[in-house]
Amino acid sequence: MLVMGVDPGTRRANPTGICIMDDRENILYLGEVKPHAWSKEWMARIPDIGDTIMEIAREWSADLDLISFEAPIMQVGRGANPESIAPMWALVGMVLGIGRALHCPVVRVQPNEAKLALAGNARADKADMIAVARLLVKETVSSHQADAIGIARAGMAKWEALRILSKIEMEDRKGREKLNLWKPPMPFQKDVHV
Repeated sequence: MLVMGVDPGTRRANPTGICIMDDRENILYLGEVKPHAWSKEWMARIPDIGDTIMEIAREWSADLDLISFEAPIMQVGRGANPESIAPMWALVGMVLGIGRALHCPVVRVQPNEAKLALAGNARADKADMIAVARLLVKETVSSHQADAIGIARAGMAKWEALRILSKIEMEDRKGREKLNLWKPPMPFQKDVHV
């Protein structure tokens, strides 16, 4: 299995981290995508970043089995600024479009899932994430690259859990169909886009 982990970022100072990893945790690609048009309005930067992500994904598309991305966190309540999160969600839309164009499923990962998958602690800080990532790649990595590695790991784990749960659900459904009973919704269903 080959998974692409995407840590969305829309600025040169906060770029998009990209990791392509196989199921043996060999990191085959690790990089950052910075917008060329960094000084323009965010609506001009998003397609620029999306095009570069698509180029990377197309290079691996023959073997790519899954795309995993981190869901941006949106604060609610007093002091929240929806305009600051809009570029991130626009970039997420680009990632979903890339998955659809490549006929590749896309899994959403929460930040604490990525931290747990890489550092073994859902509350790990950036330094912890970078330290573990450096052990894996044996070179200097940015926080965005470290996050992308954690996102790839978490996406792979979530996809595997979903695969196992779907087998269990299928067996359960067969039994329920015989008894004509209602079936519960599948866990993680809201996180997977096929």
